[in-house]
Amino acid sequence: MQDTIQARDTGTVSTASPTPENGASLLDRIENAALDRSVPLSDALRICIALGGRVGSTALRDWASHELNGYAGKKDLPDYRIVPASLFMDQTNVAGLNRLSQRVSPQLLSRDLPEGVLDGIDEELRLPDPIRTLEEHANDHEDELRFTFGNSEMLAQFLTGRWQQNGSIRPNIVVAAVYWKIPRPVLLGVLDRIRTALVVLVAELREATSAGQEFPTPADTDKALRKAVGDIKIEGDHNTVTVQMSDSGDITARVNELVSSDGGASNRKVWPLIGWWIGILIAIVGAYAGLGQWLNWPAPW
Repeated sequence: MQDTIQARDTGTVSTASPTPENGASLLDRIENAALDRSVPLSDALRICIALGGRVGSTALRDWASHELNGYAGKKDLPDYRIVPASLFMDQTNVAGLNRLSQRVSPQLLSRDLPEGVLDGIDEELRLPDPIRTLEEHANDHEDELRFTFGNSEMLAQFLTGRWQQNGSIRPNIVVAAVYWKIPRPVLLGVLDRIRTALVVLVAELREATSAGQEFPTPADTDKALRKAVGDIKIEGDHNTVTVQMSDSGDITARVNELVSSDGGASNRKVWPLIGWWIGILIAIVGAYAGLGQWLNWPAPW
């Protein structure tokens, strides 16, 4: 029963919202958080983790956790977190004054750098950071946003020494920074795509949940996630699903069936039988060879 509170000053009655206790209420909370731009995406993603636990979807929990905590490697980084970016270089005098910023190409830098130093540094920016970090960066209200990389300071120092040595820059000029630059709307677009994906996820889950069904199935949840997110790799107990979204919005999926729910049991039965027959064949060949040597039989090979 819902709790009611009598308001003494107005005489009106307000009804307190019940605590969400089922998958449907969790869906409502995800949708409301995703539709309200004043609510951080991290709030909606935490509810996704709770929903993934309720329905038993490892894929949903993993995706939401990666979005919240960041992606550790490049292999599992979704395509929507890879955006075109311009590579820039700042030069100053030795006192750090008179900063000059100019766009450079990876090809220009690679001519004066040791082989392998620029690996992974091109005109694409990968965004593995936690979603909250990206949101804070998007709130800087700058027209263009700067992103650096791990060895950028070492790179700048190396270029300073090399270019001063070969006369490309004057002795009182230093390379102060090397970094990527993207327009702020590009980062806002990444965040908007994630917010839209959450709304699509809720819509797909509602469609997949029949009347009287408390939760969608794990398979339906994973399918809804693929339609919503589009270009992530979902590794489940049985299949690896690679999903891609085209520029026109079309979604394609390729399922690499490692062990299916039915085929897994069959495979577990087939391989022992194959091994058993191979063992029998080896025993027969060995017995024939031993007996043939004793009786001077001709070899069959």
